[in-house]
Amino acid sequence: MTERCSKPFVPPWKWLLSFALGYFASAIVAAAFRFPPAPLACYWLPAGLYLGVLLRCPSHSWPWFVLAAFPANLAFDLLSGRGPATSLLLFAGCSGATLAAAWLVRRWVTDRPTLANVHEVVTVFLVAALVDSTLSATICSATLSLTAPLVSGGTDGPSGAPGIWRESSFSRRSC
Repeated sequence: MTERCSKPFVPPWKWLLSFALGYFASAIVAAAFRFPPAPLACYWLPAGLYLGVLLRCPSHSWPWFVLAAFPANLAFDLLSGRGPATSLLLFAGCSGATLAAAWLVRRWVTDRPTLANVHEVVTVFLVAALVDSTLSATICSATLSLTAPLVSGGTDGPSGAPGIWRESSFSRRSC
């Protein structure tokens, strides 16, 4: 008699809920690693989780993971004192950059990277570091420079933008 080994079925909503909880938890952990003068996290851990999940899942399921990440990101930003509009803009920038990086890896490296060889490891690392981080830091720093005067009551002038860039490019939103 032949036994069939099968994995237990996990409903898709459980994967999405697990991802959302992991995204939120990693955002909390990332916030714990901020340097005292900076109000933002030094490493945005959800970015790695987000990119890794997108690369391991079929591309037709990506919109569901974007939808699952949004409430987790919104909850974290609201707990961090950011408004819903700022949170939406930051999330759109980070998600767009992460989706672009995942698409580039799928397009130019392999459909489902396993990191089994040096080429995949180096390429995924470079795309994550150069495309995802650079694109999201640029978009998110622009968002913060545009919304900072609104949040702080107008005290930040145009001269505050370079400081926001330095903060954002190496901090909270390197997603």
